[in-house]
Amino acid sequence: MSDLPKGWDFANMQDILEFNYGKGLPEKLRNKAGSVIVPGSNGVVGKHDKAITSGPTIIVGRKGSVGKVSFCLEGCWPGDTTYYIDKFPCNVPPKYWMYYLKFLRLGQHHKSSAIPGLNRKEVYNFEVPLPPIPEQRRIVAKLERLLHKVDACKERLEKIPQRDF
Repeated sequence: MSDLPKGWDFANMQDILEFNYGKGLPEKLRNKAGSVIVPGSNGVVGKHDKAITSGPTIIVGRKGSVGKVSFCLEGCWPGDTTYYIDKFPCNVPPKYWMYYLKFLRLGQHHKSSAIPGLNRKEVYNFEVPLPPIPEQRRIVAKLERLLHKVDACKERLEKIPQRDF
């Protein structure tokens, strides 16, 4: 018997999302005047004039900043140190899965080596609770309201002058 709410189910991550390898784009080949962002594993590393994703994209750090999760609302060119997710079956809300992947703290699942890396095969084996689509949308809306308040608090705290004691 499951402890999940009615209408929820369990699924393997591989049945929900596909982690694609980002593509290399050396700085000398980028069109810096372009409007398409080039995200790396630790944030935006440049701009280009072509995207390899077509719309909302989740970026996951594969090498370097392992497990860092970010989100691009529009098409982008994810770098070769990343995985990207740009297909969301059955109208799955992309932001729900972005928040869920952040919750998983994927950086804790990296393989130790000279350069830490995240193995997508491990992530594919995660069993995840799968709420109905309307519930996913409700969760995203609630998180965004709360995170907006958190951001506002951070901004106010940053304005407080620092004192030496």
